[in-house]
Amino acid sequence: MTLAILFGLSMDYQVFLVSRMNEEWVHGRDSRRAVRTGLTQTARVITAAATIIICVFLAFALTGQRDIAEFGISLAAAVALDAFVLRTVLVPAAMHLFGDANWWLPRWKDRLLPHLAIEPPKGAPARTGPSSSPRRPGLWPSSWPSSSTGRRTVLPEARPEPSRHRRPAHPVKDSPPWTLAGSSLPPR
Repeated sequence: MTLAILFGLSMDYQVFLVSRMNEEWVHGRDSRRAVRTGLTQTARVITAAATIIICVFLAFALTGQRDIAEFGISLAAAVALDAFVLRTVLVPAAMHLFGDANWWLPRWKDRLLPHLAIEPPKGAPARTGPSSSPRRPGLWPSSWPSSSTGRRTVLPEARPEPSRHRRPAHPVKDSPPWTLAGSSLPPR
């Protein structure tokens, strides 16, 4: 149980740290700068979040029940080791040593995975794709495969259409008062 909870918490820190590094690498293609910038911009948030979680788990020791106290102390120690040693020292050091190999992906797998980003890349060309896209609003595909040439095309972020994002009508609450059992005719 302790390992499952620790795995979930550590993946949260890892995704937060590495996604910021990846954003920086996409903008500049400099691996060392990406690791350095990603670490400096996320280390305080990771440290604060880990400190809060450690305090919560240490509070389990005050319950007076031995099983819960052991569980809390073990999780607090594991989170401290994970957040302060592994995520803020060892992972960035290893990524700094590996350099551009951190971001290598086989070409066949790169074609299978979607290329999504919150923000469009700097200098993105104007809209060159179809007028309506099947993607969800709020996600920006940094590259979109084109069917004819195999090149990647950048599409702009779509503004949601108001009709698509309205709350659906409730069958009883939003119907006129004269409707009964599916009939929408007004009373005579």
